[in-house]
Amino acid sequence: MKDKKLSFAGVVVTVVLCMVVAVFALALVPSSPALKLEYTGTLEEFRAGDATAWSLLTLDTGLVDAWEEPIPLSVTGYGLCIAIGGVLALLVMALMCPAGAEKGAATAVLSGLFALLMGHWMYCAVRWGYIVNDLAGDWSFPVQFWQGGYTMYGAILGALLGGVIAWKMTGMRLPQVLDMVIVGALLVMVAGRAGEMFTSQGMANTRAAEALRMLPFTGVNEWDDPVMKVWIYEAIAAAAALIAGVVLLARRAPAGRVAEVGLAIISAWQLIFESMRGDELIRFGFVCLNMIAAAAVLAFILVTRIVRRVRRGGWKAWETLRIVLFALGVGVVIVVEFALDGKIRMFGGDNTALYVLDVLAVVALMLSVAIADGRKEAA
Repeated sequence: MKDKKLSFAGVVVTVVLCMVVAVFALALVPSSPALKLEYTGTLEEFRAGDATAWSLLTLDTGLVDAWEEPIPLSVTGYGLCIAIGGVLALLVMALMCPAGAEKGAATAVLSGLFALLMGHWMYCAVRWGYIVNDLAGDWSFPVQFWQGGYTMYGAILGALLGGVIAWKMTGMRLPQVLDMVIVGALLVMVAGRAGEMFTSQGMANTRAAEALRMLPFTGVNEWDDPVMKVWIYEAIAAAAALIAGVVLLARRAPAGRVAEVGLAIISAWQLIFESMRGDELIRFGFVCLNMIAAAAVLAFILVTRIVRRVRRGGWKAWETLRIVLFALGVGVVIVVEFALDGKIRMFGGDNTALYVLDVLAVVALMLSVAIADGRKEAA
């Protein structure tokens, strides 16, 4: 009984510390992964379109940035949502952990820390020219986490790395740890996407908003320009992946299955959402970094699952079908992106038909990776 009390006390301390870190550290991150802190504003300014984020609270830190201007501590609605998601993730991971709540909470803290680091550092790596040339050659940007600049898949990679470190430290099975990390990450993702309602981010580009204006969460602004809230669809996709994970846990699926399915659902749908989004993105031509990362994640999951299954039972027709389905899905997504960018013409330039085809390709990708055929397997 004494050990249980000590364990409970350890969880309480960890949760309290994590709440403090989430509220104060994540609040330093501005409204959006790529916006500078000074773009936050009041609710009135945000509604009038004069600010890109709603700042709930602003305090003077006494710090000075590269332009010798004071850096305020700006607690935004977006940052608060991330903080709430982080705390929920920690509590859920603590409850899920088969080795005790303390180890689950420690895994959550490690995953969150590395997600913050890797999300920012991957942005710095791919946008170093912009940082040096446009940010006055500020070489300290990689440690200025409050200045923004984050990538979704950098954060996912960091969270998984934190999970691997936790696996080494706690002695748990790696598939169990990865399941915990993905469930926690999906909670943060749902909260973060919902938090984009407090920012001007997460809106569709013009071609998507015009083509898909018949869908929910699509309308026009005060200038009668089409707008579409892609962030709502991204939140729904993250919630769907989370629900799928909960169902698998309730059915006692093999360890590692939740991580595979969660990543497959998020990555597949992110291919189309990244194509739709019109805000600041890291692009290589007309292809976004997150689209490349999403395809790479899907390919990695598919290959590792096929290798495991072939080693155990030999090559089956199902494996061939999945590879063909995956290749077709990737090919269609690439062709659609060329068509949307105007490099080729399909359906007479009808973007609505192009996005419908894109959705079908994404579904094929997701199914080829995520669907099981009844055999027991673990990551």
